[in-house]
Amino acid sequence: MTLAVPPARTGPDVARRVAGRLLALTGAPDTAAVTCAVDWSGPLDLALSGERDVQAACGLMHVHGRAAGRPTPLAVDYASTVAGVLAAQGVTAALIARTRGARPAAVRTSVAQAALLALTQYLAAATAEEDGTPEPSGADGPGAPGLVSRDGIRLELEALDAEPWIAFWRRLGAPPDAVRRGWRAFQGRFATAVSPLPPALAATVRGLPFTVLRAAADAAGASL
Repeated sequence: MTLAVPPARTGPDVARRVAGRLLALTGAPDTAAVTCAVDWSGPLDLALSGERDVQAACGLMHVHGRAAGRPTPLAVDYASTVAGVLAAQGVTAALIARTRGARPAAVRTSVAQAALLALTQYLAAATAEEDGTPEPSGADGPGAPGLVSRDGIRLELEALDAEPWIAFWRRLGAPPDAVRRGWRAFQGRFATAVSPLPPALAATVRGLPFTVLRAAADAAGASL
């Protein structure tokens, strides 16, 4: 693979390295047959020249900042890394096409396009027509699902349905009402980018060491 990188700060170079490492894992012998260009803006008519420019212009800061109640940048080169994944996918698709008789010689993507792709579900929700009866999400304000144990370990619970969620908190002796109210916000966290859990749940976790929390999650069938 030959990746064309314009003079720019960080992003396209991050994408190049990510794409190169991913393509190396495929073991494809002829990646040099396809050129992949990655720039900052792509088809967007915006003067973008940095990861934070892209995060701000494309909405990543807005969505990531919902939990804090204000636009907040991701502290890693997220959009640039996603662009690298797209570049690797594009080259791989071109190589597959070449085995079937086509001869694509180049693909192109951008950090901005990668950022917008990463926000697809949020863009869809923001632009969908309302049917007049939106289902309440239970997440009406800022808040993040992160918790801290008594011994200072930051953790996050993962449960895909209510049964492990209820079983975990029941083992810890959390107030049942807080468990019920917290599930609605927790369940909607991927769609809303917020998860304002009741304070009683955070207080329950703060009162216990990580080993006890981990054992409770294992027994409940949840991930911690």
